[in-house]
Amino acid sequence: MGNYLYFKETSSARQITPDQFGTNINLLKISLSKDFKFGRFNLDNRVVYQKTDFQDIIRTPEIYTYNSFYYASRLFKVLYTNLGFDLRFNTPFQAPAYAINVSQFYNDTNSLEYSTYPVMDVWVRATLKRANLFLKYDYINQGWLSKGFYTVRSYPMQDKVLKFGVSWKFYN
Repeated sequence: MGNYLYFKETSSARQITPDQFGTNINLLKISLSKDFKFGRFNLDNRVVYQKTDFQDIIRTPEIYTYNSFYYASRLFKVLYTNLGFDLRFNTPFQAPAYAINVSQFYNDTNSLEYSTYPVMDVWVRATLKRANLFLKYDYINQGWLSKGFYTVRSYPMQDKVLKFGVSWKFYN
């Protein structure tokens, strides 16, 4: 990338200004994806490795992964059901800060490197003709390894929460 435009913190704390990086930035990104199926069991995997020569300008985790393991079946010959869990993880990195008043991420001078832990979600999804139902418990492992996590300075991510939903198409 050439002439990369980004926001950075000024000498006055919590004041940001746009800046343009004049040198070319190289970013290597290698993505691997493989899905496995063992009868009714499914394992979907995504792993990404990324490295840049200016990590202080483009702040990204070196490795992140997303995995989903689920059981798929048809109950009562009409209810297509999936039951499983998702697992997300990334290596520690210096996360950018966020300025809510201008809705922009920026590189701060007192950047923190957050330790990371796996985040697991448990879910069930069912489809009956045109109706889709889901029930999901986000971040079920909160409290096992960590009490919470951050991806941006001063903005904690959501605690564990139970979600449900219905989608019903009213047409043929």
